[in-house]
Amino acid sequence: MRRSKRLSFLFIPIAGLVVLSAQAPKTFKARLSPVPIDIAMQATVAGSGSVAAVLTGSKLSISGTLVSGSFDLTASQVADLEKGRLYVQLHSEKAPDGNLWGWLLLPESRR
Repeated sequence: MRRSKRLSFLFIPIAGLVVLSAQAPKTFKARLSPVPIDIAMQATVAGSGSVAAVLTGSKLSISGTLVSGSFDLTASQVADLEKGRLYVQLHSEKAPDGNLWGWLLLPESRR
């Protein structure tokens, strides 16, 4: 006699429905402007730009007028990003301490 193997499932109705899914991507924006400068940096620091960054899980993808790329963030970095504690800073050969920077912030909700 041959025994068959079956998988049994038990369905238990629950009061609320819990859906497990990935979080929706979050978009952050930054306006790039010159870093605070001193007299020596005035000749090399100029310009402006913008950046959009999309956080999907722990991957941050950045695109903008002067930069693009993606980065894997740690849980701590994701938390800092969501609290407005991360910024983008661009460097160049003429201004190795930074040219432009901007804080990555969630767009404000308008009422």
